[in-house]
Amino acid sequence: MCHEELKSVDWKPNPLGRLKGKIKAELKRKAHHLRPVVQIGHSGVTDDVIAEIRRQLLIHELIKVKWASLTKEDGNKKEQARDLAERVGAHFISLIGQVVVLYRRREDKIIS
Repeated sequence: MCHEELKSVDWKPNPLGRLKGKIKAELKRKAHHLRPVVQIGHSGVTDDVIAEIRRQLLIHELIKVKWASLTKEDGNKKEQARDLAERVGAHFISLIGQVVVLYRRREDKIIS
C-alpha cells in the first residue's frame, strides 16, 4: 500500500475503545519476542514515520517501535507513546525504555 493510500484509510483503532486487561496482557506476552520494525530517529515523528508505522501495522498487527529520541525532557514518556498510538490509529500496549508496543487488528479488506 503506497503512502497516499495510507492517508485515505480510516485510522481509528480497530476495535474502537480500550482493550480489556486480559487481551492487553496477551498482546504484551506475544510482543515479548518481537524486534522493532520501525525506528524513530532524532527527527521525531514525521509523516513518513507515521506512514511506515501504519504500513507495518497493516502487515503485522502487533509491532514494536524503537524511539531513539523518546526522553523525559519532552514530557511524560508514556503520554508521548500514547499520543503516537493515537496518531497512527493503534492501541498503545506498553512502553519499556524506548520501545513502544502498538496493536491494530488487521482489516483484510484494506490489505492488497
